[in-house]
Amino acid sequence: MKRLVTVFMIVFGTFMAMGAFAQEQNYGNMISQKDDGTYFYMRSSLEMVYIESEYFPNKELVDNSWNNYMDPDKNFPNQYNKHGADIGMVNIGSTENVSDKEVEARLTRYINNNKIANRLVMRWFNYNKHGKVNYDIDYPENPDAKINMQTVFERGYYTVNAGDENVAMTAQKRDMDVQIKELSMKLLPFTFMTFTKLKFYENEPVARAVRDAAIAVAKVAHDNSIKNGMDPKVANFKYNLAEIAAYSVYNATKDGYTLVSDTWLYELVWDEETEWFFNNEVLKNPKLMESSDKFKMKYIDHQSNKSTVIISATRSFEQIINLTMVRNLNKVFIKLQNRNDVFKVWTPLLDFYSLVSPDVTAPITVNGKIITAEIGTKEGLRGGEQFAVVDEDGNFYGYAIAQKGKIWDNGGGTGEDAPEMYVPQVDKKGNPVTATTFKGKKLKNARTGLMLVNPTPPKRMRVAARIGTKEGVEDKDKFNVYQYDAKSKKLKKAGSVTVVKGKVWDNIYFNNTNLELKTKEQRAKENVTLKKRDKEGLRTTETLFKGSCKVQPGMFLRKVK
Repeated sequence: MKRLVTVFMIVFGTFMAMGAFAQEQNYGNMISQKDDGTYFYMRSSLEMVYIESEYFPNKELVDNSWNNYMDPDKNFPNQYNKHGADIGMVNIGSTENVSDKEVEARLTRYINNNKIANRLVMRWFNYNKHGKVNYDIDYPENPDAKINMQTVFERGYYTVNAGDENVAMTAQKRDMDVQIKELSMKLLPFTFMTFTKLKFYENEPVARAVRDAAIAVAKVAHDNSIKNGMDPKVANFKYNLAEIAAYSVYNATKDGYTLVSDTWLYELVWDEETEWFFNNEVLKNPKLMESSDKFKMKYIDHQSNKSTVIISATRSFEQIINLTMVRNLNKVFIKLQNRNDVFKVWTPLLDFYSLVSPDVTAPITVNGKIITAEIGTKEGLRGGEQFAVVDEDGNFYGYAIAQKGKIWDNGGGTGEDAPEMYVPQVDKKGNPVTATTFKGKKLKNARTGLMLVNPTPPKRMRVAARIGTKEGVEDKDKFNVYQYDAKSKKLKKAGSVTVVKGKVWDNIYFNNTNLELKTKEQRAKENVTLKKRDKEGLRTTETLFKGSCKVQPGMFLRKVK
């Protein structure tokens, strides 16, 4: 037991510093450079909870849309880890005509009475009250232990390619270096929780009530004016103008529906006191994670947002609600991030080594002057990448460069990004593309069977990131670019970029797509239209930017307010 506690003291001894990191907002501590020059990028964790509400029209569709949003494979914001404590839905009584402050008070009581902070901590350590041992020193991810480090290790080792969920850590290895453990633990102070209340109503009754109230006010003003001696013609003229204005507003606002959301943001408190308690008490008795009152949540902010739902002939009502839900909650998160530095997120730029593995190899096929290889977007190619060409004995023949506009789109995808949702990729003659075309550079005696090895970046890396409409990105949005400085372990501003018009990744999932629909008739019946590819024949799976920024490893974006 002494050895166990000693190791945990080393691992969790970083928590005091982590609390300071959270207060000072040194986000550089969530990034770490590996020996090979690539970067670990760690995301904050988020638990989203739905506040049960009274019945409203189309509540079932709205509830389904919320469930859609919660799916990490669909619309859950990929800039956060879904924490997975499975709180789900809470009932704090009727919230109709209840002030925001009162809802906050009820939520805080609910959190304290139901030990929600404890549940977040238990989720971090996959607490198993039936575990045979407190902690397995040789196998920290042991599912039969009361404390299991699997989640902590996994979330501490996302590569900079956030959104691709490429877990680079070796969770299955038993011998974990203390430094690696410390890196993983930096995420705990960045654990957040939101409670969201939704309301959905038809616009016409509201618009009608506003119209009628405006006309009633105008009528009173009209009658009073005549009583006070105003010329009836003038009074009637003013009344008619007011009535016309009221109907004009009514006609402009009566169509569609409105989705209103209210979101309350909390964070898990991990301060010096909590750290000491965990190190000195919980490690000896993990059951305290269930029963202790030491774990707390802190209220941060509240944000309301209203979205108009306009009926569309090209999308089903369900799709429209899904789209509105995503856009509404995205705006909520953006506003909360802008107002609360601790909740802000960093988006990694896609540098070459986060796209293309240095171990990528492939044999070439030579047909006359045309050189091809069966690698493509799945291997990170976008065009301009250079490979060395060697034979089976390692003899060097020259170079081959992947040709822009002739990259094979062999990547996978789900939902709206699935290959089946796009028109087939064909060449200029209409033939299916089944390989990437390369151009030789100082390449002599090229023949089929030679190997492409040692990929290097193109002369000019395009500025791209895996965020899009789901994260509220729009044409011409401006982002600051920050470079991670390994020496100071801080992010320093390195320039700014702007979203290229028409190059925003549409990554919203509509949940009404049947990928088995193959015929035009079936697609038309289900309102499914195949998406067009870009001018280079590829699917749009990232947003492009322009600006004075040379892409390098360890670069991150933050949206300008």
